[in-house]
Amino acid sequence: MGLAAVELKINDTDIPYRSLFLVTLLTSVITVDLGELNLSIGDILLMYLNCMLLLSLKYNMKMDQHRKKWMQRILITITAILFLSYLSLQNYILNGYGLSRGIIELIKFTVAINYGIVFSIYFAYARKEDVRLFLKWVMLSGIIVAVTGIVGVLLYQIGIVTPFVMNGQRAKGTLSDTNIMAIYMLTIAPLVFIYYRKTKALAVFLLFAASVLATSSKAAVVVSVFLVFCFLLLLLLTNKMNKFFRYLFIAVSLLSAVYIAVNNLAVFHLLSQRLSELRSGDHSVVTTGRTDLWLVSLALMANPMFLIFGIGYGAFANYMVNVDVPYYLTEIKLVHNTYLSMFVETGVVTFIIMTGLSVYLLIRTFIEALVTRHYVHIFLLISQLSLIIGMNQVNLQNNRYVYYLFIFYFFAINKRHSALMTSIMERESGH
Repeated sequence: MGLAAVELKINDTDIPYRSLFLVTLLTSVITVDLGELNLSIGDILLMYLNCMLLLSLKYNMKMDQHRKKWMQRILITITAILFLSYLSLQNYILNGYGLSRGIIELIKFTVAINYGIVFSIYFAYARKEDVRLFLKWVMLSGIIVAVTGIVGVLLYQIGIVTPFVMNGQRAKGTLSDTNIMAIYMLTIAPLVFIYYRKTKALAVFLLFAASVLATSSKAAVVVSVFLVFCFLLLLLLTNKMNKFFRYLFIAVSLLSAVYIAVNNLAVFHLLSQRLSELRSGDHSVVTTGRTDLWLVSLALMANPMFLIFGIGYGAFANYMVNVDVPYYLTEIKLVHNTYLSMFVETGVVTFIIMTGLSVYLLIRTFIEALVTRHYVHIFLLISQLSLIIGMNQVNLQNNRYVYYLFIFYFFAINKRHSALMTSIMERESGH
């Protein structure tokens, strides 16, 4: 269905405006910073797509009842998160904060979460070919981000500065931040092995791995090692690892655990010391401040006034100005943890919804991986782990890809209408 050929009336087996969905997805990763706003071409197309979907709503309700209920539950959940975030603005007024920053942050959040809303409609209609199209365009978006990031770093080495790097020679591609790029590449890298076969899969995976290295993110390297360990563990649990490698993996894991226990007790001592310093007020030793920042955030939620609706969406920077914190935290504007940020700024209900959804996804996919022993569920689980770990590292609630990937995960584990497994099975059988 071409962009020029879309019609308002559709049948019950087709996705409305399929091409527009896919182009919106692809262009969502091509971002431009305009002051405090981070915009993409996809955001403009998203507005048009919303209008078209509303205009054609009465024609688009002919679908399987299970699909309709699934879509309605997703839409209610997403709308509840958005509604509670808007309600948190009342604390902006109560605390005397200027509303301008809160409104800007809510606009960014609304745009990002709207990707989840429209793609829930996409997957409610999706057939196996539509799932393949979605994965294809996700791969294309990843290739764009990876290539621009790597090229940006290479050009920087010869003295040419491009918009694709930040903080010197750290790649960010077409996205807004180095860490956001690293998390995105780590999240979609496992999906490469679901969409591509053999040689192509390896080539694209190596490109994505190189782009992660180009970000120079130490956290990304640590997460990569952890994800590889989880992948091997899943192969072990699902009996997809032959006997030799099974024993080798167990032996290496045990030796690594013993080595860490014997030689790295100082790490646990340092963590304990830093927690003690925060409680005592002794901040003479400067770290990156992330642990301190999270503890300050948790202490903030001890105030019953903020427990239900938080301090106001996007108000963390305003709040930190008036709080006695270590000097190296005074300029920080973000919590650097998506779940904790939503807890602090929008309240406990939003926090429970977001963490509950994440835990539910992980548990369901883990069970599917153990029961089916199919590599699709294994790679899905690794992808989910990567995204959820990333959400605990930085603030990702305003990032578009978080929401359409979460919708994809929900769809992929839904047994009643998962076209993903049907598509993979048919491909493997040669049909």
